Amino acid sequence: MILNLISILYLILVCLGFWVAPGRIRPALLTIAGYIYVFILDIPAGVTLVVTSLLVYLSALAIEKMKSKKQIHKAKAIFIFTIVLIVAAMIVQKIPAMSFVAMIGFSFYGFSAISYLADVLKADIRADKNIIAVLLFLSYFPKFISGPIERKGHFDAEVKKAEKLKFFDTKRLSNALMFIIVGAFMKIVIADRLNIYTTDIFNGYDVYETLGLLFGSLSYTIQIYADFAGYSYIAVGVSLLFGIGINKNFDTPYMAANITEFWRRWHISLSNFLKDYIYIPLGGSRKGNLRRYINVGIVFLCCGIWHGYGLSFIIWGGLHAAYSVLDNILKDKNISRLRSGAVGRVLTFLAVSFAWIFFRAPSTTEGLRFLKTMFTAGIDFKAFTGRFLADRRNITEMVIVLMTIIVIFTADYICYRRKQILPELLQSKGTFAKCAAVYIVIVLIVVIGVYGPEFNSANYIYMQF
Repeated sequence: MILNLISILYLILVCLGFWVAPGRIRPALLTIAGYIYVFILDIPAGVTLVVTSLLVYLSALAIEKMKSKKQIHKAKAIFIFTIVLIVAAMIVQKIPAMSFVAMIGFSFYGFSAISYLADVLKADIRADKNIIAVLLFLSYFPKFISGPIERKGHFDAEVKKAEKLKFFDTKRLSNALMFIIVGAFMKIVIADRLNIYTTDIFNGYDVYETLGLLFGSLSYTIQIYADFAGYSYIAVGVSLLFGIGINKNFDTPYMAANITEFWRRWHISLSNFLKDYIYIPLGGSRKGNLRRYINVGIVFLCCGIWHGYGLSFIIWGGLHAAYSVLDNILKDKNISRLRSGAVGRVLTFLAVSFAWIFFRAPSTTEGLRFLKTMFTAGIDFKAFTGRFLADRRNITEMVIVLMTIIVIFTADYICYRRKQILPELLQSKGTFAKCAAVYIVIVLIVVIGVYGPEFNSANYIYMQF
């Protein structure tokens, strides 16, 4: 859900209704709440959700029926037809000329729909005759805007638990609050503040020198992580208010020592989807190294196209494909120095940060010009400091930015060593430490958070994908 006043008030209203309602009607209430929320955000997106939900519900039943009659070819034909419609809709809305048909959240619940139909076809789960269960799975509003991409089997099990839960559970509510607060801190204090700099630098790269552009690249690397991970934490926390556990989407990705580990920690639900529904069906690593490398290339091509239209996203996907192939070669040859320890972490971070330039640049041409300027403009420390530290306000801003970057790396390093994510780490502390952490984070959000009429905290980066 979007972090704004209307969404917060709506969440409070839905929570009150949910906990007052008998357990058996809670799924229906959440389903209605989901569709209302989407229609509030955007009417065309709501209409698209209704049409897609009904299509997926009927297609799953038809696939199940054909399989029961041993008519496997017909079941596969229905599956392929529905998948083609969903994928075509994803592609169409990413074409700039068709931006007027952009459908909020479609790429995320579209992938959830594909996973559901694929699991029904493979007989991993049965087609659900309960239309409410399918509609809720696709419309669940805490995860609707930017995921995570859920699997229906897991989601259904969590909904069943929620039907029997009582509101007063201090451990669950405390956990929910911690996820929401940490997510809000990452979004409002870190991501939205860095957005001021990345927007200025990427849109006006031609007036910056090398250090300024390096700072812009680093800023966006941190911004996209804080933005998307922050949203994901908020989604997990909001969902816990209803007793429904959804998958965590990030696990200290910038602490990864190689690119394979990075993709196990970054956008985890998407990584798992691409592995289970594209890489493995293509043969995975079972048919020799050449085929494995080709499969990796196809996966990251799909990943790039999923994120957006244009050559920039294909280059971004291609870079990660090349990184992954190289990492596999190093692993096969047992060259561990370059893909482990501090050396591996630094190389992985630099490689990922480099690829983000194409992801953020307005176009491929602009991305290439950004890189050319960054490598040829020269280092002018006086010009760099003069641009950013022109007045006292900028000095304060820069100190805040540098401190938040230090904080996020330090926190992630500690979490990586303890094999926890930040909300879980804070939640594991004693009562006094937890209360102190919550108090400090709330104060930081209020005092140095970026919000107000001139800023748009609702502008989550991954909403556009």
